[in-house]
Amino acid sequence: MGHHLPRIRIMTSDIDVLIASSRAILLDFDGPVCNLFARHPASRVAEKLRINLLGRGAQLPSSLASAPNPLRLHRWTGENRPDLMAEIDEMLTAEEMIAAASAVPTASAHEIIRLSCSSGRSVAIVSNNSMRAIARYLAAHELTSYVSTLACRVDGRPDLMKPNPDSVLRATKSLKVPPESCILIGDAMTDMEAARKAGAARIGYAKRPERISGLTDAGADVVLTSLMPIARALRKSQ
Repeated sequence: MGHHLPRIRIMTSDIDVLIASSRAILLDFDGPVCNLFARHPASRVAEKLRINLLGRGAQLPSSLASAPNPLRLHRWTGENRPDLMAEIDEMLTAEEMIAAASAVPTASAHEIIRLSCSSGRSVAIVSNNSMRAIARYLAAHELTSYVSTLACRVDGRPDLMKPNPDSVLRATKSLKVPPESCILIGDAMTDMEAARKAGAARIGYAKRPERISGLTDAGADVVLTSLMPIARALRKSQ
């Protein structure tokens, strides 16, 4: 009670200018494209990884005793038990493949992908999730032909996941578009940090109002609570 939500830093002209000056749209996957774990909860996946790690003698810190984010366990494995990395990579990818089959599209996301292409812009997915899971989702929703590049998690290298700019730079190199001519749309502070380090413009997608300030602090040029303004701006730029 009495708490004020942070103000949303958004003007239609901001989005229009960002889109007009862009040659490529980079999208984080889980959040901006779909809710990957909508029907196959991330907490359940994390528990499977945790049970496996404990069964292999891993001494997990208390902070990961009930952590619902499987990527945190994946990153910890790379840093502390590299001998288990290949097994955890395989497990996580298999679980993400299951999740991709029932993932729920984010409103306006598919339209943004199609409009980006029809307006002459390249599209890439820049994600800490597995390439196989993302490819499955895109194929299921008939989006494969619209996405030029998948710059995803590299097996055995959790250190290259965002906020490391590696995936953003891989995407821009593959698209042959300089980072400063690209916009990354992401829902996490790590997305904003990775794009900022790479030199790309940044649109933060705040799925919940309490995420607005974090995305702003992490370097978002604009923060939105809906992707609709991006679709509208892409339509104008046709």
